[in-house]
Amino acid sequence: MQKISPLRASVAKAFNDFKANRAKQNENNSNLHTNPFGITFRGVLLQSDVFESSNAAQKPALKDRLASGTKLLASAWVGTINKFNSMKGAVISFGHKIKETTKNTIDMLNNTNVEFDIFKYNVSRLQKQPVSELEGMLRKELGA
Repeated sequence: MQKISPLRASVAKAFNDFKANRAKQNENNSNLHTNPFGITFRGVLLQSDVFESSNAAQKPALKDRLASGTKLLASAWVGTINKFNSMKGAVISFGHKIKETTKNTIDMLNNTNVEFDIFKYNVSRLQKQPVSELEGMLRKELGA
């Protein structure tokens, strides 16, 4: 029981220090942003005047609403076209990368010679070679 008590006390002290530092940071953050009304929304201090003015209560004319809707629609259309163009460029670039990698791999495989020592040094083949060639092969293998 004596071993647990100091551990519990140190954890409690660390937690209280953390709470104190957090409260101090929140106080410093609230001092940085001033709001003349001092209103918070869900614990977040409002950064600007979000209240509607009396002039904004008037509805715009139908012509203005249609114009803004048309602008919004055109903007969405242009954004969609730009997104498709960027995706098309990315797909084309990816295809070129795959093509180059495949081409380089095929070229490397075509230029690679694979020899198995089993076929090179089988007994029947070695018996048919002259002794001078066998001596040269042995020297080459031994590095002498």
